[in-house]
Amino acid sequence: MNNWEIAQIFNEIADLLDILGESPYKSRAYRRAAHKLSNTYLDAFQLSREGRLKEIPGIGDALAKKIQELITTGKLRYYDELREKVPASLRQLLLIPGVGAKTAQIIYQHLKPRDLAELETAAREKRLRELPGIGIKTEEAVLRGLETLASSKQRLLLHHAFAVAGEIKDYLKDLSGITMVKTAGSLRRGRETVGDLDFVAVAHDPLTVIEELANAPFLQELLMAGDCQLSLITKWGIRADISVVRPEYYAAALQYMTGSKEHNEELCVLARRSGWEISEKGIYPGQEGPLPSSEEELYSRLGMLYIPPELREGKGEIQAARRGVLPYLLEECDLKGDLHVHSQWSDGVNTVEELAVEARRRGYQYMAVTDHSKSLHVACGLTEDRIWEQREEIRRINQRFTDFRLLAGIEVEIRPDGSLDFDDDLLAEMDIVVASIHSGFNQDETTLTERVVGAMQNKHVDIIGHPTGRLLGRREPYSIDIDQVLKIAAATGTALEINSSPDRLDLCDRYIRRGKELGVCFAVNTDAHDLHYLDDLQYGVLQARRGWLERNDVINTMTFEQLSDWLQRS
Repeated sequence: MNNWEIAQIFNEIADLLDILGESPYKSRAYRRAAHKLSNTYLDAFQLSREGRLKEIPGIGDALAKKIQELITTGKLRYYDELREKVPASLRQLLLIPGVGAKTAQIIYQHLKPRDLAELETAAREKRLRELPGIGIKTEEAVLRGLETLASSKQRLLLHHAFAVAGEIKDYLKDLSGITMVKTAGSLRRGRETVGDLDFVAVAHDPLTVIEELANAPFLQELLMAGDCQLSLITKWGIRADISVVRPEYYAAALQYMTGSKEHNEELCVLARRSGWEISEKGIYPGQEGPLPSSEEELYSRLGMLYIPPELREGKGEIQAARRGVLPYLLEECDLKGDLHVHSQWSDGVNTVEELAVEARRRGYQYMAVTDHSKSLHVACGLTEDRIWEQREEIRRINQRFTDFRLLAGIEVEIRPDGSLDFDDDLLAEMDIVVASIHSGFNQDETTLTERVVGAMQNKHVDIIGHPTGRLLGRREPYSIDIDQVLKIAAATGTALEINSSPDRLDLCDRYIRRGKELGVCFAVNTDAHDLHYLDDLQYGVLQARRGWLERNDVINTMTFEQLSDWLQRS
């Protein structure tokens, strides 16, 4: 049993605990552990053999014992006991985007649907709205969620896809005869969710490698095996396509296996105009000399700049590359800090001091502690008195450093009536203000848009957090006039967040690109509630790159002095 499989079980345990009404801190611990297991390079299986499981950050004695039990026996008694307490049909309800533990309990208690098909029938017959605490809007949300669930089936979130791909890639690298392996396809392009996995491997004898791959331990069903390609369904239920090519074909195969269908079709049309054909085996017959030795050389032969993988979607990147006007995309090393994190003062796990030490260790110049505001009771939102207490703690910590700065911020709630949780006098005292919506998602488009626009028009609001409220595969974006939001953001100079959490990645890439065209500035933040989630910044950077963003489009690429000036812009 590998990291990813253990993480899936821990995530389900967290859901089961929520259904059973256990402490939210308990379920959060399992979700935290699942996230870390999915993202760490440490191999739980190997560590378990050496008695070193607690070297995985966030894994204490209790969780280490459960991981050990899973790896040793393939089962976990605690997990089985929880599943016995919660009927399968109730567990299924939690798969529906937007349906939480409370709603699932109400539906199951009154209707006891045997499966999701029976639930859909009840919703279409308008029987859900008759249940206590449900209503028409929730009924409609359930139907939308069922549609989303059907369309997103067998698609992995980005961090899960990287975890599964890592397992396969490690296996390929260890095969005799393979000299190089690269992940390709939508994962290399950084798509928000991934439907299948693509790999390009280099070997001098591809056929022998293909034959060996037919016995791979992660293979569940073999779909196709050829001279240089294998297609299979993995034990995780996701398809993997593996191309094994000789060294001279590597660059062309990698380009071909990475680009979207639209990108590759445009590239082929361009090649034909020069009398060439392009495929995974290179450019021919019009080419002179050897096959291209790199993707850079391949694009150069077609008369254009190298196109980074994240842009290969057939959305104008080829024309821009031919004109020599591709953006210099944002790099993770460009970021000088994180402007949206949570501490123990609200619903975070770590102390303010722990956040500061870790941020400084990562080489950040600054970090903004932006705990929730008072009306978000479920997240232990800060009252006015507690804000001043926290500010004093931050002041004391800042006295210890000359090369790093903690910003005393707040994630202020945009209430359903459009007002902010605190008055302007208090907000004016904050180093940075992130304004977000966490309730009232079912309001109409006009109302939701006015809430966000009103917050941006407040001179004390610096950033709009997770602007569309989506949770990938679980909750659709709330209804909002995003074009108006982008225009107002540009006019007011308010930054829009690119939330790096892999289950949000909010904003989406097309809105980011549209915002860039309008002159919007962005902030790439983690919204981390735990030190381990600071690693999510990598996913936000991928999303920003897909939106064509450059360093100057993102406020947290500024030095601390530059950022301080920006925060005083009003």
